[in-house]
Amino acid sequence: MLNELFQVWRDLLTPQNPPEPKPDLQMVDWLPSVPHDRRIPDERDFSKRTIPASFVVVHTTGAGIVQKAFDKGIKDCREVARYACRYYARSGNGVSTHFLIDWDGYVWQILPLGVQGWHAGWKTNVRQLYAGTDWQRWSHPLGGSLAAQPPAGGYAAWKEAFPGLDSPAQLLPEGAPSPNTGSISVDLLAVPAGGPWTEAQKDTLNSLTLELCDRMNVERTAVTVLPHSYLDPMRRMTVKKSGKVQELAWDPKGWDDLLDFGS
Repeated sequence: MLNELFQVWRDLLTPQNPPEPKPDLQMVDWLPSVPHDRRIPDERDFSKRTIPASFVVVHTTGAGIVQKAFDKGIKDCREVARYACRYYARSGNGVSTHFLIDWDGYVWQILPLGVQGWHAGWKTNVRQLYAGTDWQRWSHPLGGSLAAQPPAGGYAAWKEAFPGLDSPAQLLPEGAPSPNTGSISVDLLAVPAGGPWTEAQKDTLNSLTLELCDRMNVERTAVTVLPHSYLDPMRRMTVKKSGKVQELAWDPKGWDDLLDFGS
């Protein structure tokens, strides 16, 4: 018994090994973890960053790209992902993204991290509306107008997610005119037939956003990793069949299921 007590006492006095320091990850143009065969460079002329990257915007490619690949007889996961990357990288296309995560959880990179992508920009009229609270009276994502009152049920999910804010403009770093500035874009390859995200996609999204936040030297939180709809709720909401209730395209509960901010 005395020997056991002595051992406990000695263990308490013995200094414990400190945890291994976290590696100091530097910002790079191309992630070393993405091999060259999964880099599909977009050769268009993108602006160098004027504001350091400090947050991640998560998108879905949408089912349209996947269907285009299927129509061409492309069904293999890797080849569908390659087709989607080349779609983003083609000339004449007004959109771009830094990363894509395919159904098997593999990461593809299209843009170097040192440039600003075209994935969540605000046109001048949208930016002006987000400068105040008038945007909350926007009546419909496409072809909408300002109503006298906010639409029934509209933007409730956004207000619930950010109770202390009046506008998504307050989520941006100082000096950023739109979410494109100061952000890194990650696209999830849409699952056919509107199916749920694969577990591999979820796992990779968690690990990739953790790495990106480490490289940006920011903590990964619900305001440093955001779905596109939270940054542009005026144009990224859906209208229910009743035509009266409008809400965000991404359910906050679904977003919580997609990312584990407690990790």
